[in-house]
Amino acid sequence: MSIDIVIVNYRSAADVERCLECLGPWPRGLVWLVDNSEQAAEAQALARLAADRPWVRLTVAPRNLGFGAACNLAYAASSAPRVLLLNPDALIEPGEVDRLAGALALDPTLGAVSPTTYWNVERSFALPPPTVQGPAATTLPTLLARSPALAFWRGRHLVRAERRRLAEPSTRYVRTLAGAVLMLNRRAVDAAGGLFDPRFFMFYEDTDLSRRLRRSGYRLALVGGASAVHTYRHKASKEAAMERSCQQYFEKNHPAFYRWTDRFAMIGMLTARAGAKHWLERPGGGSPGSAPEFNATAGGAVLAFSPSPWLWPALLRPPGVELRGFDDAEWDLLEPGGYAVLISADDAGRDTRWVYFEKPATRSIG
Repeated sequence: MSIDIVIVNYRSAADVERCLECLGPWPRGLVWLVDNSEQAAEAQALARLAADRPWVRLTVAPRNLGFGAACNLAYAASSAPRVLLLNPDALIEPGEVDRLAGALALDPTLGAVSPTTYWNVERSFALPPPTVQGPAATTLPTLLARSPALAFWRGRHLVRAERRRLAEPSTRYVRTLAGAVLMLNRRAVDAAGGLFDPRFFMFYEDTDLSRRLRRSGYRLALVGGASAVHTYRHKASKEAAMERSCQQYFEKNHPAFYRWTDRFAMIGMLTARAGAKHWLERPGGGSPGSAPEFNATAGGAVLAFSPSPWLWPALLRPPGVELRGFDDAEWDLLEPGGYAVLISADDAGRDTRWVYFEKPATRSIG
């Protein structure tokens, strides 16, 4: 059974090259590459990559279509019964793709599957599975804002629970999957009304698809034993697009809640100044400019870290990885911004506390 792969590029040709090199020659189908960059240099770089790989089909979009619409374009051109959506900054080997496809073949009730995904090529941090979006999840920060102790306990509990799951590489059913590394059952996607709703320019299109697949009677799963790397970067510049897509998602799927909260104005008012980071210890008092500076002031090993002021979702050390401070490579992969960090004072990760720090955009001199 053929497997096609869809990659959407936005000014990241170097990432695309690494992604294609990891896949190697692709005898199972075609790689559909869509360029949203609106830059001649990017298009030329991708054309050179495609010229050396006859299994790659390049489409240069006339404008930035957005992630969802670009995926739809490639999905429509493909006829393969299995389609893997793959971010340019994600790496997956052919054997792992086969594991995902094998899971779909063994269980026809599965609409889509993903692997366990790691943050860096060293696999010293695992990415958490995406959280289900709905009225309960959206109003949860209001409750957490009233009880820092509850926020700290919940974040620590979720980190420990996810580490236990990672220690047992069995397939588990989930309610939502992320589009960064996502294997699709075409029959299920077509039954759910098609791939992505084009109203989502970027973000939440995968959440919406997950919901439609489940409502069509299909299940979603993380496949035990399958793995990939996604060097996710939490860029502040993406927050506006994420907020717009969040609004669109709730307006479409939870209209009564959306109207009741007056387009989230009420939720925003209640939580804007109540982020859990305001109650977190700040090691060293300043903004560390390097991994050694952070490690020296944090007073323990990094068990997990989160860009969310509510401490979850968090990237976490998987079982079997030494608990230690950030190394230089991990630090370099961190985008500038604020992070909550779960610090462990012992090798077993039992004696823990949350701290907060901000990584500066540039290190100050003086």
